[in-house]
Amino acid sequence: MELKDVLKFYLPIAVELNNGGSKVYNRIAVAVGNTDDEFTYVTLRMGTGAKSFTHSVLLSENRVKPILRPLSDMTEEEAIKLCSIYSPEAFGDYRFSKWVAVRDEENFCYNVTNKKSDFSFSVDIEEMHIKVYDGGSDTYPSIEKHTYFTEYLCMGFDLFGLINRNLAIDKTKLNP
Repeated sequence: MELKDVLKFYLPIAVELNNGGSKVYNRIAVAVGNTDDEFTYVTLRMGTGAKSFTHSVLLSENRVKPILRPLSDMTEEEAIKLCSIYSPEAFGDYRFSKWVAVRDEENFCYNVTNKKSDFSFSVDIEEMHIKVYDGGSDTYPSIEKHTYFTEYLCMGFDLFGLINRNLAIDKTKLNP
C-alpha cells in the first residue's frame, strides 16, 4: 500500500513539505487527485481565510508526508471516546462522566471503567479493537474496527504503518 492510496482518508491533514532540502510544516493537504495513471498530485493549502492559497505538488516525488501519531500516543480521553462509540447511553457526554481509563503497559491497552456501570472496556492499542465486559467474566464480541475507524483517522493515528516506512512524520518526535 502506497501513500497515494491512503492519504485521502486523512484529509484535511497537516503535512511536511520538503522544499529542496528545507522542510516546511505550515501546509494542510486538502485534496488528492490524479491527472492520469502516471501522476498523482496533492493539493496543499497555506493560511486561512482570504489570505490562504493552494498549490499542487507531485506526490510521487516524496516531497509530502502527512504528520501522524503512532497508536502508542493514544490518551486516556481518546480511549474513553472510542468506547463511547460502542455505548453512547452508558457514556453520555464522556467528558463529564466518571469513566476512567488506566493504561496497562504490559498488555498495551487501556482499561476503561466506571463504578456506576456494570460494563468495562479494554482498548487494545496495538490490535485496534475494543473488548466489552459485562461485570463478570463474560466478554461481548469485540467491536469491529470499521465501527470506529473514522475516529482513529480523525485523531490522526497512523493506521497503515506509514511512519515505519518513512512515508509519514511521527508527530510525537516533532518539536512543539
